[in-house]
This record gives sequence, structure tokens and C-alpha cells, in this order.
Amino acid sequence: MRLLLAASLLLPWALSISARAADELPVTLTITGPETVTMGELILIEPILKNISTSTISGFEFGAPYTILIHDERGIEVKPNQAAWAGSSAPVDFRPRMVRADFPVQINSGFKLDRGKYTVQFARHLDSKDPNSPMLKSNELTITVVAPSTEVEKARSDLSINLKTSTPSFRVGAPVIVHIALMNKSGEDMPIAKNPSNEAAEECCYRIDVRRQDGKPAIYTRYGEEVREPHDVISRVLKTLHNNEQLEEDLPLNKIVDLSPGTYTVLLLRANPLHPATIIESNVLPIQIKASDQVR
Repeated sequence: MRLLLAASLLLPWALSISARAADELPVTLTITGPETVTMGELILIEPILKNISTSTISGFEFGAPYTILIHDERGIEVKPNQAAWAGSSAPVDFRPRMVRADFPVQINSGFKLDRGKYTVQFARHLDSKDPNSPMLKSNELTITVVAPSTEVEKARSDLSINLKTSTPSFRVGAPVIVHIALMNKSGEDMPIAKNPSNEAAEECCYRIDVRRQDGKPAIYTRYGEEVREPHDVISRVLKTLHNNEQLEEDLPLNKIVDLSPGTYTVLLLRANPLHPATIIESNVLPIQIKASDQVR
């Protein structure tokens, strides 16, 4: 989920586009998100792009670079504390009147937002390969961040998600299995959703965030794009996880992302079954993928 998103834009009128006035740009940018969030909760902003022209834009890639501008209620700009990325997709033909949501951006992974009211605005170049091309600017979204209640603080500690692997490094092309340990610390029984067959893997129950060493997202496989956000499956069973009981699951990371040589971090997120509005984060797990000639 972030501060910058990488992509390119191939326009049929690339040579003349920079001369267009802002109100004549062929694409509009709108952002949507929550009005009120609790400190520490995920703040996901969804950019929505619309081709308002009468021409098809060939080779349009969603996940192009965004600039994120955040100001507090005094009008002071909030500076980012790290680079934040969301993802990229294959180029598409952006047809006239077509509306499509871009990758959601988790803004509080790149900005520290304490209690208060903020305005958020996104901007990006129309042609991401041309820094001189016009900027698309979104609407301004107002978000209020409030202090967590005692109930919210408790809900965050009800469930722990611990990730580990059998070894910190793997040979490129080898299976990479992330072992997940869910621990119920709520003091009561907890219903945990599980997929009923081996073919419907546990990754469908998590939001999966895998990043390279530079903070950019890993390249997701086709299967990974389908399961990186939690979603419903045709059938799902509930397992009762008793207090202080642990449930172990496996995540086949190499099926989800393209693991070329390099260093990666893995983060999983899952809703608290007792308080679905509360998101539980795992530890951040580093994994190193080595080329075959580096493995001894």
C-alpha cells in the first residue's frame, strides 16, 4: 500500500499534451477514503482515474508516480518519514469514459499522523515518463485522526500474528514457506476463518504486503494479485481458537511474488474476528533470496 507508485503512460498525442490546459486534460483523478480513523489504524486512500476524452489512451499503466500532499489543520505540511509504494499493473487501453480504481495507498505508512484533522491530496504526471507533462490533481480529502479508546487498544492485543521461516535465506527458485502462528490472547474463544480445502490457501484470509529492500513492492504473480487482499471464497469454515491457543498456518510466498535475488520484507494484516474494524499487524519478516552461485 503509498508515497510513490511506479508506471508509465503512452499517449497518442504525447508531443502536444504539455500544451493542454489543465481543464482540458483527458483524465481526471479523484481520491476516496475514511472521514475518521483511530490512531494506529490503516488509512487506505483509493485513487480513481477516469478517461473523460473521446480517445483511447494506449498503454496506460495504473500505479504511476503519485505525489501525496498532507497538511494539518494549521495548514502546515506533514513531511513523509519514508518512501511508500502500492504496486503496478500491466499496461491497458484506457477507453473513453472508462473509470478504474488504482491501487489503494496506505498513507500512514509514509506519514506520521497524530491526533488532529488533515487534508490529503494526490497528484501525478499525466505522462509518468515525462516530468514536463501536466499534473493531474485530485480533490482534497479531509481525514480526522482520533485517539484510540481503551476498547480499541485491547482489541489490538487480542490476537498476535508471528511470522518466521526455516532459514533467513533461500536459493532463487526454491519454495519459500512463511510459517504463521496466530495466538489468541483475548481471554475468550475466538472464531478464526479458514479455507476448507488445501486448494483454497490460507493467504486468502490476509492482506499481504511484500516489499523489496528499497521499499518498493515486490512484483506479484497473477495468483498473488488475486490473493494479496483478503476476500471471500465460495466456502469458508470457522475454527474456534481458545484463549492462549495457537493456530499454525503456512504461506507459500514464492507463489505470491516473483522472488528474484535480493532482500524482501513480509508483513501480514488480518482483522480481529471479535472486532472486525480493528486490523492486526504481524511482525515484519526479512527474507533474503540468493542467486544459485551464491548458495553454499
